[in-house]
Amino acid sequence: MRTARARLLQGLAVMLAAVAGVAIGIALVILLETRDARADEVALPAEFQAAEQTYRTEGPEAALPEFERLLAQYRASGDARAEAGAIRFIGEIHWRLGDFEPAERYLLEALAATAAIDDRAQQAKVLNVLGLLNWDLGRYDPALQRFGQAGELAAEIGDARLQGAVLNNIGLVRDELGEYDVSLDTYREALARYEAVDFPRGRGDTLGNIGGLQLLLGHYREALAYYEQAMAISEQLQSVTAMSQDHGNIALCQLGLGDTAAALEHFDRAIELAAQAGSQQDGAFWTRGKANALIRQGRHSD
Repeated sequence: MRTARARLLQGLAVMLAAVAGVAIGIALVILLETRDARADEVALPAEFQAAEQTYRTEGPEAALPEFERLLAQYRASGDARAEAGAIRFIGEIHWRLGDFEPAERYLLEALAATAAIDDRAQQAKVLNVLGLLNWDLGRYDPALQRFGQAGELAAEIGDARLQGAVLNNIGLVRDELGEYDVSLDTYREALARYEAVDFPRGRGDTLGNIGGLQLLLGHYREALAYYEQAMAISEQLQSVTAMSQDHGNIALCQLGLGDTAAALEHFDRAIELAAQAGSQQDGAFWTRGKANALIRQGRHSD
């Protein structure tokens, strides 16, 4: 998502910036969580992993009914660990779809469920997504508190990927607070964690966020280079949501560099992929960006 993007965000993080004189939003990709089980974790059922794969490749809208069906199944069978996982994903998906009230309700339920069975790996992931929810709602102190709790648990269980995810997401908050030097250092630390454990999905997410920071600062060529690296990873992983965000972010860079025609091509692809993933929030954001590009060309009626 963009597991972290994330790639969000999903809720998308939207900041206003002036690109070539046109006010548009910058979408930062986000790391939601690490989906690959560690070697010491007990694997969840095969159908659960299939639903995760649907979420990763096809997007949240396609995965929601699968997890709702699985939740009912696990409640009936008494599989508490899988039940907690299904609740977690349902909450995360509602957040990704912009449904914040049910997202928070499910995530808090998942937090209680994972604590009850002492599943610290899942508990840390829930805390991470609760941090993202608070970030998306502009509640930055609670977001940092949740990320701190998630990071502590990730360190306890030795999960370097999740530690990278938390660092990535702390960087998002620092961006919002205008602490750009701090956020850049935090993103670089997250990248180091991912490189140490060979986790391309995480690298792609954080490369996208560094690109977003460069874009925010008006460094369009630098941002484009980071987004192109992220795009290569997204295509390798065939993540529809991530590719949508990468195309949209590349369009913003091209718009900033004055290449409106190239920007429009990338906006169209971003909108198409967002629709494929069922990500209405992303689609609306890229449609807004395309409208600004058309205005730049004087095409007010298109």
